[in-house]
Amino acid sequence: MLFYVLLVEQISDTKIRIYGKEGRRTDDNSGIIYGNKMAVTLTIEPEYLHYMGLIDKADLLNTNYQTVTRKNYFYTDLPVDLELIKCNKKTLKGAVKSFSEFSSLTEQFIITRKIKGPGILEISDICETNTELITKEENVKFVEHAEYPPLIVGAVFVLDTMLKVNLYRIEDKKHIFIKVINFTDVRNESIDVLVHHNMHLKAIGGVWVIDTFECAKQLMRGRSFCLDEILGRNISENVTKNQHTEQQQL
Repeated sequence: MLFYVLLVEQISDTKIRIYGKEGRRTDDNSGIIYGNKMAVTLTIEPEYLHYMGLIDKADLLNTNYQTVTRKNYFYTDLPVDLELIKCNKKTLKGAVKSFSEFSSLTEQFIITRKIKGPGILEISDICETNTELITKEENVKFVEHAEYPPLIVGAVFVLDTMLKVNLYRIEDKKHIFIKVINFTDVRNESIDVLVHHNMHLKAIGGVWVIDTFECAKQLMRGRSFCLDEILGRNISENVTKNQHTEQQQL
């Protein structure tokens, strides 16, 4: 199954849920047709790193592991080149120090599956239960980057002290207005992205919630507002103007 992934959420210590749209290639293989929004639950085994010092093979019996080498930049009491045991056990007998390979299951999934931004996944095996679609991490492969499928975007605004949402369908870079709904009805609509400005909205499962106020702050941090730089630019501009005026007078 082809699946366009839009959002990844961790739901437990061993599971994540990916939200997106099922896709299938056209008969002439020239494009992809997307279906309705859906979610797939993945079971993932967390990965841990253990520094064993002098490794005792007896401590590793009945453990599925591999040996990896990592550079050590933080621990002065450990070698620069660390030979580590990588496995799915959080604690390991005989370990001098233990580390998490990734900060979260979401990070582990994105990095190990080499997902570089929104795109198409191929899910080779999937199981359907009464409540959800389930698969394993090893059944998922990142296929390719692709243009966004048609998205339903909600824009939150205030009308007479009530929160309302304008719904748009974005397709072929066009914004097509659908309707206006109450904010309380957001969960009843198949919304992919919800945009607001500094309204402190809570996260909504399966919906990509974007605060343009926070986005603006991040953009501002990326710019330089150094006073010396601004003054230097103004002085340079004034000098250039004065030189041009003097040349005209001469």
